Amino acid sequence: MSFNHQTRNANWVYEILNRETIADNLEEVARFGDDYQRGHLAAAANHRWCREAFDDTNMNDNIVPQRQNLNTGPWKTLETECRRTAAAPNICNVHVYSGPLYLRQMVHQGPQGKLVPSHFFKVIIEENENRTVNQPKCYVFPNGNLQGESLGDVHHHETTIEYIQNVSRMTFIQFRPNQEPMEITALLRGENRNAVICDANIQVTISN
Repeated sequence: MSFNHQTRNANWVYEILNRETIADNLEEVARFGDDYQRGHLAAAANHRWCREAFDDTNMNDNIVPQRQNLNTGPWKTLETECRRTAAAPNICNVHVYSGPLYLRQMVHQGPQGKLVPSHFFKVIIEENENRTVNQPKCYVFPNGNLQGESLGDVHHHETTIEYIQNVSRMTFIQFRPNQEPMEITALLRGENRNAVICDANIQVTISN
């Protein structure tokens, strides 16, 4: 996560999803004032594998003011699709970058002094079991009264990685032709709701 103290929102949040980290999903929606809901950049339902991971998604740094029809509609649909993809047998990891965009001037602030974003982005990169990487799936949503919750509606907001990198001024993909493949592994450990130790393994291959 990169946090912006001026907007009081994260610039971006990065999460790695796989079959272990999405275990025992649970979704909840909480209100965030009268006009906005508590929009999670890293979805709470993505990190139900242990109590600590779930609690971390509800930290204020991960919460942004998000219109209800976006939060419970296309945004939620895309979060569900990310978990469905992460559970597929041919997928090793799903890398998800989420963040706010300020593509037009917002003259008001939301709860807790947070600047209300005009748009939100998601960049989704699927890492296959054979260590190849699919083309990024990129989306930009206006923070407005969107209708519909189907996957088809979500695809109306699909865009290119070049556009998101341009408007966000961030780089999500770098090509390093002389880099040797490198494997990174991590064992995450936490407790479930009954205080029983549980693990989640992450294995990522970085290649050219």
